[in-house]
Parts: sequence; structure tokens; C-alpha cells
Amino acid sequence: MLYEVDFVVKTGDIHSTIRTAFVEAKSISECREVVDQMVKESSLSLDEKIHTYISEVEQ
Repeated sequence: MLYEVDFVVKTGDIHSTIRTAFVEAKSISECREVVDQMVKESSLSLDEKIHTYISEVEQ
């Protein structure tokens, strides 16, 4: 399955998408594991709380 993942940071009341990625995984759980690893390896400031939103891409 193909999932679209939006990486979002919140500044005040504003949510901003900073990156969008497509992840191929067998399940949403597997996708979440990949996404969690991507966040850990990102070069973003540790002061920023990164929220992720995952949706399945219709094929």
C-alpha cells in the first residue's frame, strides 16, 4: 500500500506542512514505524514538535 505522509509543525495557532513524503508499506503500523524513524533521523530542530498525518493513497 502507498501512504502519503505530511510532516507538520505548529507555531502558535498555525500548522505548517514542512515536508510531504510517500511511503510504501504493508500496513499503517509499518508505515508509522518508517515515519517515526524518518523523524528521528531528520535534521529539524529538536525544539520543534513534529506532527505526522498519514493517509492512504488511492491507486
